[in-house]
Amino acid sequence: MSQIYTLSDQDDDPNLAMVTRGVVRHLMSLSESQSNVFSRTKLTTLVREAASKETSRKLRFAVVFAQINEILSTTFGYELVGVHTKTMAPGWTPDRAQLFMLVSKMPTPPPSFEALLLQEASQMYESRMVGDEYVGDDLGTISESGMHNAVSTDAHLVAQGLTLAVLTIVLLSKNNVHQEELKEAMVEFGVHSENFRLPVLDLTLDEFLKNLVKQEYLRCTEETAQDGVRLAVIYGIGRRTQVEFDKASLLGACTEIMELDPVRAAQLEPILELSIGDAYTEIS
Repeated sequence: MSQIYTLSDQDDDPNLAMVTRGVVRHLMSLSESQSNVFSRTKLTTLVREAASKETSRKLRFAVVFAQINEILSTTFGYELVGVHTKTMAPGWTPDRAQLFMLVSKMPTPPPSFEALLLQEASQMYESRMVGDEYVGDDLGTISESGMHNAVSTDAHLVAQGLTLAVLTIVLLSKNNVHQEELKEAMVEFGVHSENFRLPVLDLTLDEFLKNLVKQEYLRCTEETAQDGVRLAVIYGIGRRTQVEFDKASLLGACTEIMELDPVRAAQLEPILELSIGDAYTEIS
């Protein structure tokens, strides 16, 4: 009869450590190349494949799950969290979820420090704009090493800003916005035409939206006629947004953008509740 791991075995068996390290490597790779959302089937397959190379003993999923999170937390500053769904019974534990998401657990820096970083990055980005043209990748105006650093920093800044803009528009449209309406709203953020390529990112808005869908910040639904002709494309927020950008984050972003005092921010909260529709209902 094969032996089964228990939680007390996890610290004294090198095979278990090898299995969990192998799973963590796959998770980190997949989160970069595909998505940071994993089904239970996908996760158990990764565990089974890694275990087949290291041990003949049966592995309890809860034991491996705990060890995976130990490595993710201490080495990378991440956590694999179980996503609660409507079908899950009361008293559920994260390791019993059917859907998992890799999220950062790095401590949030003080707001004043974050504000300083944003101010410095914004000023550097603005210095690399000449009119409507980005020159941060022009070797005639910046050294090669400086160019790589500048483009990396600026791309992160632009992607973050545009992601916030898109998610806010979708949320304030009752989590149900047609593609054309979203594009019209994005004109206010400098995205002017169908063929406009976003500075630094060198993507069209359509390409950027596809990336957000792939990363599960957005979900996309296509409405088609009986003959297969596409009638409409509708966006709502994805599972990753539900976890990483909750109601409190939305309220904080709107408060900061609109420069509201605490009294007006409190008045805004019920208005947002009416505006976001079913955005934060539990995943089915």
